Amino acid sequence: MKLNPLLLTSGILAICLSGLFYFKHHMANAAGNQQMPEPVMSIKATSPQVQNYQQTTGLIGQARAVEQASIKNELAGKITRLNFQSGDLVTKGQVLLELSHSEEDAQLKAAKAEAALNRQTLDRYLALQENGRISDDKVDQAKSLLAKAEAEMERISAIIEKKVITAPFAGYTGIHDLAVGQYIDSNSQITNLIGDNDFIWIDFNVPQTYPVLALGESVGVVVKGKATQEAQASIVSVSPVLNSSSRQLKYRAKVAKSVLTLTPNQLVKINFPVAPVQALTLIPQLAVKRDQLGDYVFVLKKEGEAYRAHQVKVDLGVRFGDLISVESGLEPGVLIASEGAFKLWPGVQTRFASPDENQGETL
Repeated sequence: MKLNPLLLTSGILAICLSGLFYFKHHMANAAGNQQMPEPVMSIKATSPQVQNYQQTTGLIGQARAVEQASIKNELAGKITRLNFQSGDLVTKGQVLLELSHSEEDAQLKAAKAEAALNRQTLDRYLALQENGRISDDKVDQAKSLLAKAEAEMERISAIIEKKVITAPFAGYTGIHDLAVGQYIDSNSQITNLIGDNDFIWIDFNVPQTYPVLALGESVGVVVKGKATQEAQASIVSVSPVLNSSSRQLKYRAKVAKSVLTLTPNQLVKINFPVAPVQALTLIPQLAVKRDQLGDYVFVLKKEGEAYRAHQVKVDLGVRFGDLISVESGLEPGVLIASEGAFKLWPGVQTRFASPDENQGETL
């Protein structure tokens, strides 16, 4: 009997499909019987830090010498003596410069002679007055002439004194171009004198929108240069009124030269507090995950033998380098993911080393 080719082909195809279906079904059952391992994410963990923080702001201040004077001559004349060089350290009362006063010396000599003669005349008149041999008018005239001569002596001596320029206090002199024999007009600049003191003033102005600083309160002083210098200065005086144009209050602080190297009129940065001290909860910025709904961290909780990640929404505050403050949403003492937090999702199992005891930086 001959078989129909169509039926034969259909039978063979049915047998092949049945075998393939049986094979796939067997493989699916075998795969279902094998349990897939749960993924474990390797991360770093830490705990939030609580540190005290006080908000500050910065302003520009200016260094001021405690003693500073512009030395000028009151009278004109020719320099006969120059007793200092540029940048010298001079003592109080030291002669800096002397102008020619030879004419005044001669006048003083004549005035002294006149006064001596008038004094002798007055002495004779007084002796005659005791015997009633001279009138009182003559004695009064002699007294007047003597007083006039002595006053002339004082006037000439004052002129000579004004032509001898001395240092009003100990300090360092400025740069000058003076020379002996040079003629200078009155009110000419001789030198600037900066006092030799152990401390220096720092003047700065604070807008009225900031809290008033108290006497004795400390402010930070930062000086930029080859190396940054930082020191604390103590407020020693406060202006009693605001500046009418800028609405700022002027302060003066005192800082020792031994802790800060400053030149008068040098600009510095002043840091001072503008808010009370507050405790901040700090976490690494790497621990924060952001999406369109806000900011999150992953809190690690132990469930059985494993730690699993739980997504917690937080409100963030101020940044400090690699750290950021958390204002709400995070309880103290919890364990959170830091490095590697970006690859976590809720409920995932994690693996990490012991949290570092010192994460971040000190404020």
